[in-house]
Amino acid sequence: MGLLGKIFGSDKKRTADETFLKDMVIEEEQYEGIQMFRDKTKDNNIKLSLTDKEIIYVSQAVFTYFPQVAENRNEELEAHILFSIAESFLYKYQMTGNDFYLKHLQYELDKYGSEGLRQDYIDRSQKWAY
Repeated sequence: MGLLGKIFGSDKKRTADETFLKDMVIEEEQYEGIQMFRDKTKDNNIKLSLTDKEIIYVSQAVFTYFPQVAENRNEELEAHILFSIAESFLYKYQMTGNDFYLKHLQYELDKYGSEGLRQDYIDRSQKWAY
């Protein structure tokens, strides 16, 4: 069982079903991050049309699990790289839904753990550098 299976497998709420998203509370400080995602993605060919809660749901998973894998690899991911990865997963979630998003997230975490971070995430991270 992968990292997400261990974490999501025991908590039905973490499947982003409508009840979970409806009950999710967005903290005041999270609105700045939500707006940052909306601002940075507005010039892309695909408009980010997720709700604020969906943005938090997806980005929190990236900001939690990728650093855990990085730590296991004795690496550290810079913030702009994490934002680049989160942006990629926001679009995957938007285009494919939660089930595929979770499977792909697990795949990417496993791939990162065994092979290293995709160069594409690094290459696209420059727009997030500040």
